[in-house]
Amino acid sequence: GREIGPAPLRMTDIEFPKSDKPRRLLVAVGPEGGWTEPYELDMFRDKGFQQITLGTRVLRSDVAVVSLLSLAHEVCSKSE
Repeated sequence: GREIGPAPLRMTDIEFPKSDKPRRLLVAVGPEGGWTEPYELDMFRDKGFQQITLGTRVLRSDVAVVSLLSLAHEVCSKSE
């Protein structure tokens, strides 16, 4: 079979580059049911994206965005 890369992380497991600057995220939200074209995930990985999961439930895209923004705010705000 085709290698699809590492298993998706949870948002709290995201690793940020070491920097004195505030943490920032760029989020790419997939379609309902997830990304289906392997080249799409390869393209994101090639650009340094880290694949995450919100769990096993399939979320509508609008719900996923709100959930991700909430988690991203928490992750970016936590002190090191």
